[in-house]
Formats: sequence, C-alpha cells, structure tokens
Amino acid sequence: MITHHDQEFADLKQLLLTMAAHSRDAVTRAIQALTDRNEELAKRVIEDDSIVDQLEIKVDEVEPAFESSSRGRSSPHHYCDEGIARSRAGM
Repeated sequence: MITHHDQEFADLKQLLLTMAAHSRDAVTRAIQALTDRNEELAKRVIEDDSIVDQLEIKVDEVEPAFESSSRGRSSPHHYCDEGIARSRAGM
C-alpha cells in the first residue's frame, strides 16, 4: 500500500530528476554555445535558466515538509544525488 508520504517522496524524486535533466541539458548547450561562439544559443541558455529556477523553488517548497515528517527516512537530497548520478551515467 502506497501512503501519502510515499507518494510525496515519489513526486519529489520526479521533480528532482526533471531538474537534473534540465540542468544537464543547459550545461551541454552552454558548452556548445561557448565552443561554437554562438551568441544566440548562449542567450537561449540564459533565458531557459528560469525553468531550473522554478523547479528549485518547487523543491524548496516541498522540502520543509520532509524535514519535519521524515525523521529516519532518506533525505530529499538523496534523490538529487541519485538524479545527478543517473545523468552522469547517461552521458
């Protein structure tokens, strides 16, 4: 049986994986813009940074609930580390 708390963790995990994927793509495009000296691509990377910023805000809004209710469970940061590891493995 999936509890409400388990669903919140699953939602947070998905949010962090989405944020990690957007971040990875942004870094890839930023490197491409730099190596190609592509100013338009660089501007788009900067403009799209707001997507990651909004995802970070959502994570920050969810995280305090876990700090008070998840004692003894995995930290939300565990999922961020997992997302980063998955991103690196996919490169």
